[in-house]
Amino acid sequence: MKDNFTAIAYPTGTSFSLAKVSTKVFMALAIAFSLSVSANAQPTAQSGNSRADRVQVPAIVYLPDVQLQRLAPQEVAVAANRPVTDAVGKILQAYRGQNVGIAGYNIKINPSTHEARINFIIKDPRGAEVFESLSGANQYALFEAIRQTLLSQSVYNIDQITFTANGKPFDI
Repeated sequence: MKDNFTAIAYPTGTSFSLAKVSTKVFMALAIAFSLSVSANAQPTAQSGNSRADRVQVPAIVYLPDVQLQRLAPQEVAVAANRPVTDAVGKILQAYRGQNVGIAGYNIKINPSTHEARINFIIKDPRGAEVFESLSGANQYALFEAIRQTLLSQSVYNIDQITFTANGKPFDI
């Protein structure tokens, strides 16, 4: 059976380059909601020089409150040609929980089934087991923020999400 997924990969690191508008919007939101940006969870966008990369569309991402008790919708700008990848990147930027060594992530989207496979690249040899060490609040802040964001907004066109770590599925 043919795999209809389209892959998009983004390593994390200390550099991050999206259009200036989306960065400013996100930083203003982060400051307004007292969210910190974690250097361990920042995706590095591709060149950002093409016209398609500069076209931004409004979207909603769900970010946890300071106490990690509830998710609040935040309007952000995402690249029109990769809204899912940008939305996940914004959630990872805002995640300020326990460091589990996320070195990057990639997303495969199957447009016919509307499924997103989000693969976290983990430095730790335990792979997905590192997520089990997260507190319930940190699991909620990371995974439920991604789920609620991608499943609740039509701009993302996602009906199902599968998480993997270093290519191996896991469930939280």
